[in-house]
Amino acid sequence: VPNSRNDGNTVTRWQYGGAEEARTPDPLLASTDYLNSYLNTLKVRNCANRYIEQNRHFLTPYGTSGTKIDQESALQYLGTFNNIGANSRARYGAMLKGFLNHMGIPFDTKFKRPKLLPQRVRHEDVEKLKEAIRNKRTHKKSAFRDLVLIETAVKTGMRRGELAQLLVSHISFEANRISVMAGKGAKDRTIPIAESLKNLLMELCADKRFNESVFGFKPVSLGMKIKEWADKAGVPITAHSLRHYFATTLMEKGANIRQVQELLGHESLATTQIYLQLMNDHLEDAIGLLD
Repeated sequence: VPNSRNDGNTVTRWQYGGAEEARTPDPLLASTDYLNSYLNTLKVRNCANRYIEQNRHFLTPYGTSGTKIDQESALQYLGTFNNIGANSRARYGAMLKGFLNHMGIPFDTKFKRPKLLPQRVRHEDVEKLKEAIRNKRTHKKSAFRDLVLIETAVKTGMRRGELAQLLVSHISFEANRISVMAGKGAKDRTIPIAESLKNLLMELCADKRFNESVFGFKPVSLGMKIKEWADKAGVPITAHSLRHYFATTLMEKGANIRQVQELLGHESLATTQIYLQLMNDHLEDAIGLLD
């Protein structure tokens, strides 16, 4: 019978007929308690709600399975996602690493993210997208809202979730500013807006309450709507590629990379620098030397 038992990594003393024997405690088994403990830690660290929910959605099947929590079982679980893209697998790997580290279990596997160029969106395709919205056969009353949504995306570079979470109260029409509240990484930032965009937003928000959503979409449905309009227009545009369009347009017009970084809300300048690879005029100048 056990003489004493401690949780964690301490040695358990078991007594058999008066003789004591040292044993390693039972391994940690995945349970709801452990998963909730980790998710609460993310909340304490002030992680964004969306990031916490992504962790909950991904980790729940593993974190409540009752299996032994270790690197081998974590890698086996991750292996069930081999059909997804490398970037997504790397993101899931980071979530598993965070969970195992919280449990005091090493997870030293590295996941290489492919360095993919952002999608280059042509001005002509954006105009085709707008035209498809103007020519909608149904829900014509929402066409103005949808056009303002596209205009806001291409003139602010806001993420899909940021557009969906935009409230009337986040827009300062007097100062020509939009406040992005709790963006990626739970960070706020301010984006100046041009007079033309301000006027469109004022018209759209004229009959809305102070705390009402500007566009009335959830993040997922907003992305699906833009994809639906793009399909009808026959152009390869997504909600996120409109953000790429914003960044490359700014650089084409002479904005410096630090300004673009701040407007996009990138924590690292290296993330913003990838857009420079789309601006390859200097490479064409170099090849021109061969003529």
